[in-house]
Amino acid sequence: EVVLTGIIPAGVGGLIDLPSPLEGKIIAIVRHWPNGCNGLVDMALGHATTWMMPNLVDRFLALNDATITVPNIDEHVHAQEQLWMRVRNRDGGNAHTITATFVIEGK
Repeated sequence: EVVLTGIIPAGVGGLIDLPSPLEGKIIAIVRHWPNGCNGLVDMALGHATTWMMPNLVDRFLALNDATITVPNIDEHVHAQEQLWMRVRNRDGGNAHTITATFVIEGK
């Protein structure tokens, strides 16, 4: 598993990324928005130049108090390839901590 997490300050966006520790397949992704995000904290996930969730470039998803597991993914990833989470906090007054977990099965 590779866990991407960050405290996103109010009104700020950015990129959180880590390298894949091994070559294999991304078999699941778990995304979490805590209570209080109120649909104001956008997240997009991918690896290298591939947008996975949502799968359209420059598209994001924002929820509140939700944990979504997407199983049965079959997406090849190389060792040391960057896994990323792009975030945008459109909440003007609060920082939020959001998390995405990539589950990788070795080759």
